[in-house]
Amino acid sequence: MNIILVNQSENATNGLDEGNYSYFSWVNDTGGNTNMTEIRYFRTSTPSGKKFAITNSSNDVVASIDDTGDLFLLGNIAQSQSSLTAEKKSFIVTNSTNDVVSYITNTGYLFLQGIIGTGSVSTGVAPTNLEIRNSTNDLVAFINNTGSLQILGNYYDNYESP
Repeated sequence: MNIILVNQSENATNGLDEGNYSYFSWVNDTGGNTNMTEIRYFRTSTPSGKKFAITNSSNDVVASIDDTGDLFLLGNIAQSQSSLTAEKKSFIVTNSTNDVVSYITNTGYLFLQGIIGTGSVSTGVAPTNLEIRNSTNDLVAFINNTGSLQILGNYYDNYESP
């Protein structure tokens, strides 16, 4: 006989409140064997109404950075790419020598020559950066000349509606 038990602290029938969550699976069979997966973490968040949005050719939003510095992507992120050749119809960022250092595809995938940093935008500010500022002119994100993205908030990839 197989028995499945679920222990949850939130009723997710109508969705989860914004916040941090974790989950794992643990099994114990009738022979006394047990196993457990790694603990996985995720955060739920909703983009604010004010955002820098990147749309595809159908005018669907595929990526956005909101006024708190959170990044939302329809796809996911590829960091530390040695060289980049942007796909057609991408949002492309080049450096001062016109080399592609970052791009977001028509389907919401972000490619960076550098890495993504979260939680601060106070280090690495330079006149060659592509800066994203909110409605009060506060810096919430930038991409530097080497293709690293720094955001004030967090990033959410594979997000259903960025």
